[in-house]
Amino acid sequence: MQPATSGCSPIPRRAGPRPTTMHLTLPPDRAREAIEAGWAELHPIARQMGREDLVLVYTPRTFDELEVLWDLVLDAYCYVTERPRPEPHPAS
Repeated sequence: MQPATSGCSPIPRRAGPRPTTMHLTLPPDRAREAIEAGWAELHPIARQMGREDLVLVYTPRTFDELEVLWDLVLDAYCYVTERPRPEPHPAS
Protein backbone atom coordinates (compact mmCIF):
# COMPACT_ATOMS: atom_id res chain seq x y z
CA MET A 1 0.00 0.00 0.00
CA GLN A 2 1.59 3.26 -1.10
CA PRO A 3 0.97 6.51 0.80
CA ALA A 4 -1.96 8.54 -0.43
CA THR A 5 -0.50 11.84 0.73
CA SER A 6 2.89 13.32 1.34
CA GLY A 7 4.09 14.82 4.59
CA CYS A 8 3.49 13.73 8.15
CA SER A 9 -0.27 13.95 8.41
CA PRO A 10 -2.93 13.03 5.88
CA ILE A 11 -4.91 15.88 4.39
CA PRO A 12 -8.44 15.29 3.06
CA ARG A 13 -8.24 14.90 -0.68
CA ARG A 14 -10.08 16.97 -3.19
CA ALA A 15 -11.54 14.97 -6.05
CA GLY A 16 -13.74 17.92 -6.96
CA PRO A 17 -14.71 21.20 -5.32
CA ARG A 18 -15.10 19.71 -1.80
CA PRO A 19 -13.00 17.35 0.33
CA THR A 20 -14.59 13.91 0.25
CA THR A 21 -14.22 10.82 2.40
CA MET A 22 -15.93 7.47 2.85
CA HIS A 23 -16.63 5.90 6.23
CA LEU A 24 -15.45 2.29 6.66
CA THR A 25 -15.31 -0.21 9.49
CA LEU A 26 -12.11 -2.20 9.03
CA PRO A 27 -10.36 -4.84 11.09
CA PRO A 28 -8.32 -2.82 13.63
CA ASP A 29 -4.97 -3.97 12.21
CA ARG A 30 -6.06 -3.03 8.68
CA ALA A 31 -7.38 0.33 9.91
CA ARG A 32 -4.00 1.11 11.52
CA GLU A 33 -2.20 0.06 8.33
CA ALA A 34 -4.42 2.34 6.19
CA ILE A 35 -3.87 5.24 8.62
CA GLU A 36 -0.09 4.74 8.71
CA ALA A 37 0.03 4.57 4.90
CA GLY A 38 -1.89 7.84 4.57
CA TRP A 39 -5.03 6.35 3.01
CA ALA A 40 -7.28 6.98 6.01
CA GLU A 41 -7.67 8.71 9.33
CA LEU A 42 -9.40 7.54 12.47
CA HIS A 43 -13.01 8.71 12.50
CA PRO A 44 -13.44 11.48 15.13
CA ILE A 45 -16.28 9.60 16.85
CA ALA A 46 -14.13 6.45 17.07
CA ARG A 47 -11.99 7.97 19.80
CA GLN A 48 -15.07 8.85 21.85
CA MET A 49 -16.42 5.33 21.40
CA GLY A 50 -13.08 3.68 22.18
CA ARG A 51 -12.98 1.98 18.77
CA GLU A 52 -10.01 1.48 16.48
CA ASP A 53 -11.92 0.15 13.49
CA LEU A 54 -13.87 3.23 12.30
CA VAL A 55 -12.00 5.24 9.67
CA LEU A 56 -12.48 7.88 7.03
CA VAL A 57 -10.80 6.98 3.73
CA TYR A 58 -9.98 9.52 1.07
CA THR A 59 -11.45 9.72 -2.40
CA PRO A 60 -9.23 8.12 -5.05
CA ARG A 61 -7.92 10.39 -7.80
CA THR A 62 -6.63 7.71 -10.17
CA PHE A 63 -7.53 4.16 -11.13
CA ASP A 64 -4.49 2.90 -9.21
CA GLU A 65 -5.78 4.61 -6.08
CA LEU A 66 -9.25 3.24 -6.81
CA GLU A 67 -7.77 -0.28 -6.65
CA VAL A 68 -6.41 0.46 -3.17
CA LEU A 69 -9.77 1.86 -2.06
CA TRP A 70 -11.60 -1.16 -3.47
CA ASP A 71 -9.26 -3.41 -1.50
CA LEU A 72 -10.14 -1.50 1.69
CA VAL A 73 -13.89 -1.66 0.90
CA LEU A 74 -13.62 -5.41 0.36
CA ASP A 75 -11.79 -5.79 3.68
CA ALA A 76 -14.51 -3.75 5.40
CA TYR A 77 -17.26 -5.85 3.82
CA CYS A 78 -15.63 -9.10 4.91
CA TYR A 79 -15.03 -7.74 8.41
CA VAL A 80 -18.58 -6.58 9.10
CA THR A 81 -20.26 -9.58 7.44
CA GLU A 82 -17.74 -12.09 8.88
CA ARG A 83 -17.37 -13.60 5.41
CA PRO A 84 -14.07 -14.84 4.01
CA ARG A 85 -12.27 -12.73 1.47
CA PRO A 86 -13.10 -14.07 -2.02
CA GLU A 87 -10.41 -15.33 -4.32
CA PRO A 88 -9.45 -12.85 -7.04
CA HIS A 89 -10.83 -13.53 -10.50
CA PRO A 90 -8.20 -14.64 -13.01
CA ALA A 91 -7.29 -11.98 -15.56
CA SER A 92 -9.08 -12.49 -18.82
